[in-house]
Amino acid sequence: MSSKDSTVTKIVIVVVGGSILASVTYVAGRIWPAFEQWIVGSISTIAAVVAAPVSVPLWLFLPIFAFALLPIVGFVLGRRKSFPRTTTWRDFKEAEYFGVVWRWLYERDDTIIHLIPYCLHCNLQLNTSERYISQYQRGTEFHCDDCGQVATMPDEKVEAWKKVSRRIYRDIANEVWKGK
Repeated sequence: MSSKDSTVTKIVIVVVGGSILASVTYVAGRIWPAFEQWIVGSISTIAAVVAAPVSVPLWLFLPIFAFALLPIVGFVLGRRKSFPRTTTWRDFKEAEYFGVVWRWLYERDDTIIHLIPYCLHCNLQLNTSERYISQYQRGTEFHCDDCGQVATMPDEKVEAWKKVSRRIYRDIANEVWKGK
């Protein structure tokens, strides 16, 4: 409230608010004991029914108990059982071409990405460089820093990668990946 509001307005608001609070407190004081008694009575009745001894023959109790445990046992055993994963062409991520082991991944649109050459002998990632492999022809040389193995392809680096990618797609189409 601002200081411009009249004193009478302030008094009326306080009196009305106090009257509402008093009324709610009075009604709650009258209702709560009955409500509390109803809640306690309901809980004690439910507890008495659940805890009451019942005469059930054992031949009837065991199947009922087993039937009640079936979903729990099935859930626990089902979570532990592992089903063998079927192999798809997307699991084909390594092959040997031109004396080099190639590894790659697939993009969402099934294109090959991260095509990386590895040494056939020691499994180290190979260094690549373009060199003249003959007097007039440039090629790609794959050199292993660990064991010194060298492999060459008679293509420049970009063409070499394209050639390997085409071989991979050919092996996917011919389902060579199933044998690997």
